[in-house]
Amino acid sequence: LINTMVYTQDTQQRAWLLQFASDKAQEWQMKRAEAESIATKLGMPIRQTYTDGVTIELQRFEAGMPIYYMTHNLSAARTISTNKVWPSGGYGFSLTGSTDTLGIWDAGRVRLEHQEFATNRVTQVDGATTNSNHATHAGSGCSVLSI
Repeated sequence: LINTMVYTQDTQQRAWLLQFASDKAQEWQMKRAEAESIATKLGMPIRQTYTDGVTIELQRFEAGMPIYYMTHNLSAARTISTNKVWPSGGYGFSLTGSTDTLGIWDAGRVRLEHQEFATNRVTQVDGATTNSNHATHAGSGCSVLSI
């Protein structure tokens, strides 16, 4: 016989986690609003997309320094070796994404009109309204379905 322990959240733990998430979301929103106010006064970008597809987005200030989130394109694929499973990636997998589902967060909305997504391959679930070249090519360039 194998003894297996199953851990589940009781009602009190679930309530605590939901409150914690709500508190952190509110804290983030306050820090973000403050950061946007400071950035506007200083003429700093809140969000910017560069010609190479990299997008930065201001999150907050820490010790007077701006903290930006940044998308990482091909270098990220190389870091985790996903480029090895692409067609002609060298490992013989040649994944096309035709049967794969992938959930991603990215710099904005996937351009649903992109030729790679024309056959209902994308479901945008986070309410993003601004297209992102990075989100679009992360889905199409990686040959996977973006959600």
